[in-house]
Amino acid sequence: MESPDAIVANCIATFSSITNFLKINVQRGGYGHEPFQGYSGQHGFLPHGEKFDFPGKHQQAVQMDEMCKAIMEGQPSLTPGEEGLRDMVIVDAFKDSITKGGKKILL
Repeated sequence: MESPDAIVANCIATFSSITNFLKINVQRGGYGHEPFQGYSGQHGFLPHGEKFDFPGKHQQAVQMDEMCKAIMEGQPSLTPGEEGLRDMVIVDAFKDSITKGGKKILL
């Protein structure tokens, strides 16, 4: 992926295998989260080797509780449907690029 200001991200998107990690390499080191998907046992790391664990919460349950609370209190949700729609637009652009031989797809 490439941003309008020419920042390039080399990404893996797959529908046929399990990657289950997030690694971000920058000039001063790397950040990561592994396993990336799952409901427990998630670990992260920072550029200088510092490691940390994520709280043992069921993230979908937390999200659903937050959405219900927002509805009951008449407040906006922290994770609105527009966010999911944006994600799907990006996934569709990945698939479109693949079918067009890697052509750049503008969002």
